[in-house]
Amino acid sequence: MRGDDLISDVPCSIIDLAPTILHLLDIKPPGEMQGRLLYELLADGPPPHALAISTIQEAGPRQQLVQFSTVGGYHYLDWVKMNNE
Repeated sequence: MRGDDLISDVPCSIIDLAPTILHLLDIKPPGEMQGRLLYELLADGPPPHALAISTIQEAGPRQQLVQFSTVGGYHYLDWVKMNNE
């Protein structure tokens, strides 16, 4: 694992913990397991800024704005903003 001073803006979720922990224990995750290995946290992984992150913002029918990010084929909901006017 990288040092305690690692700060990453790479989107992740609790679902990513299991594949990462299994990797650290050298256990192959089941094929149906969801989530991604958090390579950017590993000592031999790429630095967080090297990962490709795509971001999309979409406007909904009730004046809501939603932002999604994608990392390594995994999609994350970043935030939702509502306009109550």
